Amino acid sequence: MHKNGEVTQEVLEVGPSKRRTVRPRVIWAVGLVYLVVFSILATTGLVLFVGRTVQAERLIAAVEMSESAMVGVQADVTVVFAQFEEEGLTEDRRQELIAELRAIAERGEASIAEAGAGVAAVRIWPVNERLAQAQVAYLAHNFAWQEYLGRAAEDPAEFVSPQPEVNDTFFEARDPLWQAVPGIDLLDLERRLQVIYAGSENGEGTAA
Repeated sequence: MHKNGEVTQEVLEVGPSKRRTVRPRVIWAVGLVYLVVFSILATTGLVLFVGRTVQAERLIAAVEMSESAMVGVQADVTVVFAQFEEEGLTEDRRQELIAELRAIAERGEASIAEAGAGVAAVRIWPVNERLAQAQVAYLAHNFAWQEYLGRAAEDPAEFVSPQPEVNDTFFEARDPLWQAVPGIDLLDLERRLQVIYAGSENGEGTAA
């Protein structure tokens, strides 16, 4: 349109401009894409959470089995050592008790090795790095126990000797295990770890 208000020939030929409108079909398509993406992300997050929870429970259950084997060895050794205090203990009886200590060490090494294999067998997804770190840390403690009992099977005096590696690896595994517990602890895993580490510096999983 000219300044004088006259309509130009070009405008008359083209006609008035039309505003573009978004078709409903396009809106539905975009919405569907967003819904699919959101569903995928939500499902992935749920799968990762459930996977971590299940794997954490399996790892801690395997740790509990290992600790139970260790506690069993301690209990058996305590019973035998109590018999060394008996009055009138003969040399033959003393040798029998020493042989019993060797047998306890051999059985204990085998049971703890089996429990350690159970810990190692827990499948950890690569995305669950904290769980993998906890697994490695606790296995170091399990291996320390195996080595300790291997020595005790040769010389039962190891049962009354300090075992710093056994004790150190026990407490070094504590923080990694706690870090492996999911933020939403549906299976009460933190309480189960507290049971394992209950007490003072000599927890249930230590040798001395």
